[in-house]
Amino acid sequence: GLAIVMVPIVMAAGATAGADGSPPIALIGIGIGAVIAFYLLIPLAALIYYAAYMREVVSTLELSTLEFDFTARTKDWVKLFLGNFALWLIAGAASAIPIAAFGLFNQFAEVAPGENAMMNNPIAFIAFAVVIAIAFGMVAPFIRFRTWAFMVRHLEAGGEVNLASLTQSETKELKQGEGLLDAFDMGAM
Repeated sequence: GLAIVMVPIVMAAGATAGADGSPPIALIGIGIGAVIAFYLLIPLAALIYYAAYMREVVSTLELSTLEFDFTARTKDWVKLFLGNFALWLIAGAASAIPIAAFGLFNQFAEVAPGENAMMNNPIAFIAFAVVIAIAFGMVAPFIRFRTWAFMVRHLEAGGEVNLASLTQSETKELKQGEGLLDAFDMGAM
């Protein structure tokens, strides 16, 4: 819809272009607005939908007499994603420090404009890849933990737990052996 609306606006703006062919300010504003709409508003609308979707899906979940609810709103999801993005940025900065140090020690002496610095030094390329993998590998568990903690923090369960029905097992008991396998509950598998 935005593209259809923009076609006549761009055509009209092109007709009013300056004598030197420069685009009018309105056209530049429309372009910036379209980029903001595409990269900010559309993902935000999708996130609003996803937050409502998760609340609805979890609220319909039942396990016997237990009922579940999910309380995360869009602002909570935004905080989670921005925090995760900040951790990835920290990992990128942490990997950039040793990479920059490698470059400073080399003094970038043999690199001409337009030339690849890694072309003549594959060991440096491998070292850079290892540094980046270590930095991002160290951040990944924190991202997973933050996401897990977010889910647990916003998940609510209510209802009554019938312990008698939970502790009953229909597993047949073994008739031979010392019972060590049964002690480790291997019969349930």
